[in-house]
Amino acid sequence: MRDSWIAWAEITSGLRVARAEALPRDAGRRTYLRVWLGEGTVILCHFPEFDLYQLPRFLAIRAVLAAHEVPVPEVLEADYSSGLVMMSDLGRVTVRDCLSADGGYALDGVYRTLATLQSIPAARVFRPTEGVRGLRRRLNPFFQWYLPALFTGAELATVMPAMVRVAQELCVAVEAQPSCVWHGDFHSRNLVCRPHGDIAVVDFQDATVASCYLDLAALIFDQNHVRDRLSVKRMIGETYWQVCVDSGARPVAEREYRANLVIAAAYWVLRLLGVCARLALRDGRPGFELEIRNCLRNLGVLIELWPLARRSLGELQVSSMDRIDSGLRNPMTAT
Repeated sequence: MRDSWIAWAEITSGLRVARAEALPRDAGRRTYLRVWLGEGTVILCHFPEFDLYQLPRFLAIRAVLAAHEVPVPEVLEADYSSGLVMMSDLGRVTVRDCLSADGGYALDGVYRTLATLQSIPAARVFRPTEGVRGLRRRLNPFFQWYLPALFTGAELATVMPAMVRVAQELCVAVEAQPSCVWHGDFHSRNLVCRPHGDIAVVDFQDATVASCYLDLAALIFDQNHVRDRLSVKRMIGETYWQVCVDSGARPVAEREYRANLVIAAAYWVLRLLGVCARLALRDGRPGFELEIRNCLRNLGVLIELWPLARRSLGELQVSSMDRIDSGLRNPMTAT
């Protein structure tokens, strides 16, 4: 199949492919190749047959983002029948890499990009999350994969209804927050460092309209990093001034900003735990177990910052940390 993708690239461009390398997959089922074509490189993205319906929306969202000066890849060619897209290559260096070398440079650019993203009018292509029901549906993997992977029997029977109540409360609270365009996965691996400090955005095909605080939560409580309490507090302050105040997006007091952010972060961490468990167990991608550990550590920091979360999430965090070293139990195969 990869040979047919390369052949399509050669036919479409009229150039010879010198070589190609597979790129890490995202949380979806799309496949990516970096292809040496002529004197430069391009990225080939393949949407599998059961995800072909997402391709037109991906192209439409990319067009809206580009029109509002959010740095995104340029689409060079697209084939709706095969699900192949040829895009410009933004480079190899992500914000995840930049943070280890020069975090201030990377984060300043990230804040600018996020402020621009959140200032975009909610065009029709950005479908709303369907309110509380839509937010709750996005937590399904947490209940279907994460909790059964760590808890069994009477423990699961106890923790499940308690977390259902917590999830419902979080969904209601998040739905009540101000809304804007939501990237949906605004973490450091989906942000590419560009020359002159610009930060480009990838993996935006699921963008929708939801709480303005969800992308902020994804950035600060990034599953690719474990930040201590001081770092998290610093980023909350920076994002308040550089994303909220400077962009003029939401005139809100800093205290209210922090309160909304920690609620969105609690929701976001539960969603991440479920998605990572599903990827590790259903899709056979054990590398996501590390991201689960990072999420649990970040949840510990969140609980320190938000005392009200101790009652609802503290026991989950402690119990999960106690069990995670024994590995995840696949609820679909365990007896």
